[in-house]
Amino acid sequence: MTRSNPYERALVVITSIAGGFGLILTIVGFRQQQPLPSLRSG
Repeated sequence: MTRSNPYERALVVITSIAGGFGLILTIVGFRQQQPLPSLRSG
């Protein structure tokens, strides 16, 4: 099994970018909903 397919590489890149963007959007949305650092109590 050779992983030299451009489609598979594109899918991996898209998944990585989507995951990172989703994580950023989740963090931003959570911080906007809760401005108080309830998770970071210190």
